[in-house]
Amino acid sequence: MFEMISGYGVWHRRYFVLMGCTMSYWNHPNDRESKDAEGSISLSSSSSQCVRPVKRDSCARPFTFELVSGVPQQQDAVRDTFAKRWFSADSKEERLDWMEQLNQALLDFHTWNRTSGTQSQQSNTCSGGNLRESIL
Repeated sequence: MFEMISGYGVWHRRYFVLMGCTMSYWNHPNDRESKDAEGSISLSSSSSQCVRPVKRDSCARPFTFELVSGVPQQQDAVRDTFAKRWFSADSKEERLDWMEQLNQALLDFHTWNRTSGTQSQQSNTCSGGNLRESIL
């Protein structure tokens, strides 16, 4: 996972699990059994309708893909602000698999979100059956 730290871009190897609309991550696969997640990313906050590969001219690391998420704004903000999250898989096949699973979770969420009437319904609309584990 690519993160900005003190203005510098840094890649951190993380072990991810996708469950419904939440990507939880740990520092090591064995940590999942014994520790709480180091963090999580909610796909329900993503303004993106899809996850897509990152072009090699934007990132030299192969098998990179991105998720674009909305960032909360102040009321008087003129433009929406977006945060791009970059992930890098170990192989082209793994990247395609992750992108497929994430795109399906986003599609499910956005489909149900358009038709749901209440906030409580919206929070439960992600596919509960999506489970994907890998190191990114």
